[in-house]
Amino acid sequence: MTKVKTRAVGFKAKMKSGVVDFSGITKVDVSNDNSGDYHFITFVLDDKTNLGLRFRPITSVLADSPFWIQPIAMGCPTNPAGAAMPGVVEPIFISPDATELTVINYNAKIEEMYFALRMVDSSGNGHDYDPIMNNQNGGGGGISLAEAATIGIGVAAFGAILYTSMYGG
Repeated sequence: MTKVKTRAVGFKAKMKSGVVDFSGITKVDVSNDNSGDYHFITFVLDDKTNLGLRFRPITSVLADSPFWIQPIAMGCPTNPAGAAMPGVVEPIFISPDATELTVINYNAKIEEMYFALRMVDSSGNGHDYDPIMNNQNGGGGGISLAEAATIGIGVAAFGAILYTSMYGG
């Protein structure tokens, strides 16, 4: 039976010597919950920079994506070449105020990955934060792409309803 886990991971952005300094995430461990589990991880930005940082929108153009990820052997993702892992971890929802990014991690195999949370400031300048993700499953299974699409649509709808109920927007 497929199980879903959800969690929020907060991080801060502040100015340090004229540069955006990120803190709060060094590694995101995704637990071993048996075959067929998957996780929604919501990254929550606490912007203390006065730059108006926001996640980039989810788009089909990888260069503009709010989330890059690749196997740890490839190093930190610094350009879009190879910086996506469809069916492993994918961005699925940005909050209306663009301070929260939700990704789905299918947790299908044991693997460490580097990822980058990609934001822009109110002037359009890019700012990336690149911690590590560690899948600890390895039980195989997982979910189909059709199930993933259904989940993604449901999460987006749930996020919109939740945001509207919380902020009246």
